[in-house]
Amino acid sequence: MLLAPGLCAALLCSTACAQRMAFTIQDAQTAMRLKTTILNDDVVGTEDVRVDVVDGVAYLSGHISSDAHRARLVELARATTGVRDVRVDLAVRPEIAVLRQQLSVAPGDPDRGQRHVLALGLSARMMRSEGAGLEDTVDLTPIFRIRSRGLAPALGFGWSTRDLAAAPDDRRALAELRIRPVMGGLAYTHPLGRTALIGSLVAGYAFNSVQPDAAAAGPLRAIRSTNALAVRPGAALWVDLTDRAAMQFSLSYTRCRPRVTYASDDRLLSSVVNADALTFSIGAAYWVF
Repeated sequence: MLLAPGLCAALLCSTACAQRMAFTIQDAQTAMRLKTTILNDDVVGTEDVRVDVVDGVAYLSGHISSDAHRARLVELARATTGVRDVRVDLAVRPEIAVLRQQLSVAPGDPDRGQRHVLALGLSARMMRSEGAGLEDTVDLTPIFRIRSRGLAPALGFGWSTRDLAAAPDDRRALAELRIRPVMGGLAYTHPLGRTALIGSLVAGYAFNSVQPDAAAAGPLRAIRSTNALAVRPGAALWVDLTDRAAMQFSLSYTRCRPRVTYASDDRLLSSVVNADALTFSIGAAYWVF
């Protein structure tokens, strides 16, 4: 006799738990269905909206760009299977639409900002020499970009002329070291509307030479340099300011170690010069076509 009430209570509890679990699964499916509908909508697909469904009631919250988008979101929610009511906590922020238009591709216009293929420009380059034998330098260098997406072939040059600060015995080398790498490799471009993040790795051969300082005299002057392998990993941020004008910010590290020969009246010396360089550049470019 005592088992009957307990059995009934257990059955009631299990039934309630099963119903609660069923409602939870149904609400999760409804929420997923509504989120998918919003993301695929041409009008409000880019809005940042949080969707929760509890007992068939859809709760929409977040910041949106217009009242019209609020009405569209409510319309989509009411038309979703499994939604019996809609509760809205959406703050309208018109400036969101302006910012999205400036920094990203507008919905329904996938070709916006993608019409031009080749950009040419000029950048200010600050090169920090890693080795003790070369001086740092600041100069201007041309830049170019061929618009791409994902993985693509890449070219690298990074030619530079840097003063040899010292010979092996710490005397002035009285020369400039000219480094002319020609490199190829791969780059990966991740577009983000009007911006693009670019990572690259290129390698090749550097054709190097020494230019003695004809206006100065001194012992143990650098007279020649060997060619050497060159490797350069790098990263860049590209920002399209307008339909034609763009800016580039880049950071790279070039590894190149040629052997330099020094001469005086009574001897010849040669040593490997650490020509590695950390380079940061800021440039402006124009999409030619």
